[in-house]
Amino acid sequence: MAARNAEAAIEAFSEKPGSFSSLVTDIRLGRGKSGWELAKHLRGTSPTFPVVYISGDSAVHWGVEGVPESIMITKPFAMPQIITALYTA
Repeated sequence: MAARNAEAAIEAFSEKPGSFSSLVTDIRLGRGKSGWELAKHLRGTSPTFPVVYISGDSAVHWGVEGVPESIMITKPFAMPQIITALYTA
C-alpha cells in the first residue's frame, strides 16, 4: 500500500494493522510527520514491526533518529536491496 504522507499511512495502519507486515519509508515525506516519526508511531503500537528507511541525505541521522532493529538503504538503490532488507528485517 502506498500513502501520500505519514498521516495517511498512520490512518491506514490504524484501520487495519493486521494487514501490514512492514514499513518502507523515505525520511522526507513533505508537510507533516517525517519517516522517522512515522516509524516511531508504528513501533509504538507494534514494537517488533519491521522498518526499512530509504534516504538520499538523512542516512547520517539513522543511529539517532531511527527505531532499533531497523534498516537504512541510501539512494540511489536497486529494488533487490529493498527485497533483501524486507527479508532480513
